[in-house]
Amino acid sequence: MLGRTIGRYEIVEKLGGGGMGVVYKARDRSLDRFVALKFISPEISADPDTRERFTREAKAASALDHPQICAIHEISSTDEGELFIVMAYVAGQDLKSAIVRGPMALEQASGIALQIARGLARAHELGIIHRDIKPANIILNDRGEVKIVDFGLARLSGSASITRSNGMIGTVAYMEPEQIGGGKADERTDIWALTLVLYEMLSGHNPFLMNNTASTLNAVLSIVPEALRSPAIDAIIRSGLAKDPNNRYARMKSLIADLESLHRDVASLRASDRTARMEAPVTSPSIAVLPFSDYSSQRDQEYFCEGIAEEILNVLTKIPELRVASRTSSFRYKEESKDIRTIGAELNVTTLLEGSVRKAGNRLRVTAQLIDVASGYHLWSERYDRDLEDIFAIQDEIANAIASALEVTLAEKDKRSMRAISPSEIEAYEFYLRGRQLMLQHRKAAYEGAAEMYRKAIEIDPRYARAFAGLSDVFTLTYMYIGSDEAMLQQAGEASAKAIELDPELAEAQVARGNALALRKNFVDAEVHFVKALQISPSNFEANYYFGRARWAEGKASDAVALYERAAAIQPDRYDVWGMLIELLRREGREEDALRATEHALEATTRHLTLFPADARALCYMAGVLAQEGRTEEAESYIRRGLEVGEGEATVHYNLACVYTYLNKFEEALEQLERAIEVGFGHREWIENDPDLARLRNHPRFVEMMGRLR
Repeated sequence: MLGRTIGRYEIVEKLGGGGMGVVYKARDRSLDRFVALKFISPEISADPDTRERFTREAKAASALDHPQICAIHEISSTDEGELFIVMAYVAGQDLKSAIVRGPMALEQASGIALQIARGLARAHELGIIHRDIKPANIILNDRGEVKIVDFGLARLSGSASITRSNGMIGTVAYMEPEQIGGGKADERTDIWALTLVLYEMLSGHNPFLMNNTASTLNAVLSIVPEALRSPAIDAIIRSGLAKDPNNRYARMKSLIADLESLHRDVASLRASDRTARMEAPVTSPSIAVLPFSDYSSQRDQEYFCEGIAEEILNVLTKIPELRVASRTSSFRYKEESKDIRTIGAELNVTTLLEGSVRKAGNRLRVTAQLIDVASGYHLWSERYDRDLEDIFAIQDEIANAIASALEVTLAEKDKRSMRAISPSEIEAYEFYLRGRQLMLQHRKAAYEGAAEMYRKAIEIDPRYARAFAGLSDVFTLTYMYIGSDEAMLQQAGEASAKAIELDPELAEAQVARGNALALRKNFVDAEVHFVKALQISPSNFEANYYFGRARWAEGKASDAVALYERAAAIQPDRYDVWGMLIELLRREGREEDALRATEHALEATTRHLTLFPADARALCYMAGVLAQEGRTEEAESYIRRGLEVGEGEATVHYNLACVYTYLNKFEEALEQLERAIEVGFGHREWIENDPDLARLRNHPRFVEMMGRLR
């Protein structure tokens, strides 16, 4: 169909498909606008009675006029008799794709549900029942606004329903109990499905969806979903998902009233909950993994000691009931001599893991001890005298011992995770760890050194997926922060593709692939890999952070905010994610959250610069935060420091262009942007969508620069 012209519609892109048929994006040449064409599958449209019923249903749905309902413009057919409807084109994603990334915040989920409910209420006023409300039929545009699609068309869907002969309509996993029993659809049909969609947004899963139709039907009839997070939302869920329709909300307006009340309270609930979390003593199991000390005779194994601690930390983060302090938070104590209780209080954790490594030739001595912060006593300690090749087994044993001591559960797949991804040669692993340590320096020379380390690891072990993923990351980071060399993207693509080939279940490989594709502006395929990474490892910081960057580059600010917020929750000491959040939160009208993000950004960047005072990127971030706060002299001081250590680095000049824009020094901003492009910054979409540069966009010099990037 791509490239085909039907009447005045030129088909340009396939948007999706299902039991009903296939949807395409098309250009209406008469009105010069994009529309969506839904071609009804031949199996459905071939029957004359079905065609007549489809036309009747579509005409009724076309009468709906509401901001949350996707408008139907036309019903037609091709010369070959292919039946299709012409709908408004909504730029965005379906709710199903958003839910795949994990549970939503209560504020976001209740806001989406409220929009859906208002659209459905309007339809119900006209006597129209949707019959097939589900995440795939809800589109979220770039501003987070809801559009409901496929109104009145569910009764035609043969593949998605049970059978047409018994009168059942809709998708099985979202079907209310009375429809399974042959009852008639009414407002409560849509109320059930909408409540279920709300539950799915908040929990991340449909509680009734099973492996087959029979089991799903039985679950709808018998399973009562688990309670969620608050009495108010649980009351809505109970009423909306009552098995007996007489106990369910009778009218959509009743559900709207409760959702409005909930949504009004969400902001204050969120604020009070955040305050309570900050002030309440820690009661749930929590741990900080401190960098292991190097007791080797030459004191030259720092990279190895940090690598061991980081591997253990990464496994512990996969335990849902265990809160783990981020690497940035805990590793900052490497050069500090502080009391255990002080460290525990500053990191807000109940336990600390500390250890040491003595490496001599092929022999290894690792000691580790788990310490209770409150008492200062050891909960567990062990010494391992092994051959170097046993390092992966040692890491596993330590992680398992910690889980046992804290009475939390480490999943079987995670118990084996490090062994499963370890290289066949220990020497390759050592080169990999050296590369990881170099990448933390965020300098051109360090990136070049990291690439060399990863290549050496691959030479020794050509099937080392993590080394290929790391190599891809070096190339993408070089492209993003040093200079936009096309060769970097080519090498990133090749390395990430190889990592996926070797280990498709490795989250790092999926993130590397997603990032490489996003920088190619292939956002559709990039999303597939980012979502896969989050399915493998929901708490993976890089998956959330780089997916957020991709969404921002794509112009989807609301999605970027949600992903950045999740990344910030995972690693609150990462200064860069807070810097990204500030302006986006203000753009979303969340001024109070933006102020909190500013406080976090200042704290996190200060801590980072204490450890890495010559990090030009961090210096620029600090200048930007201070500039937005009106602290001009301090900001200019950091600008000077950033230029001293980062002259010629594309990302430094780009970030300083943003800083000068905050300071209303537009000529200086344009000079820095010009310099950034000159030394290799070529992300046109990022520049065009970056709110930090909004006030430059009408300047002739800016327009001319963008013309050169086309």
